[in-house]
Amino acid sequence: MAFDPQSSLDQPLVRPSAEVLNRLLSTLEVKVVWLSECLVTPGWRMELPAHAALGIHYTLMGEGWTEFENEPAIPIRPHTLAVLPPGRRFSLGVGDASPLGGALLVQDYRQSDAQNAPGAPVPVHRRLAGAAPQLIVICGYFEAVFGATIDLF
Repeated sequence: MAFDPQSSLDQPLVRPSAEVLNRLLSTLEVKVVWLSECLVTPGWRMELPAHAALGIHYTLMGEGWTEFENEPAIPIRPHTLAVLPPGRRFSLGVGDASPLGGALLVQDYRQSDAQNAPGAPVPVHRRLAGAAPQLIVICGYFEAVFGATIDLF
């Protein structure tokens, strides 16, 4: 019997029991690979390289834009969440977006790990573009494994 996607849409949603859901979640392991606080000043572009893990970028403060490789700029503001597939580079900026190689200045600065909170499981790096940032984005890369072998992302 062939699978009919339309008929599966008509089926009621089956909700797992709390016991089944707890068992499934107990085998899920989420690992933080890299975590950065990215601060960008107007007139600056922060370019971040591609990473092998899934990227999750959350805007804490300010308004600006993000670009993923050669895609058009996406406006961001507080509480914007951008999910980036593995292997894609991206950039952040404030003000008008310009093409790569444009007039925006680019800087990537990392503080030492010694300034992280005591007991932090993953060091939080700080990347600063310019001297008076108006955009703050938390940039994280994560791996999620279900069971022993399935990478969810």
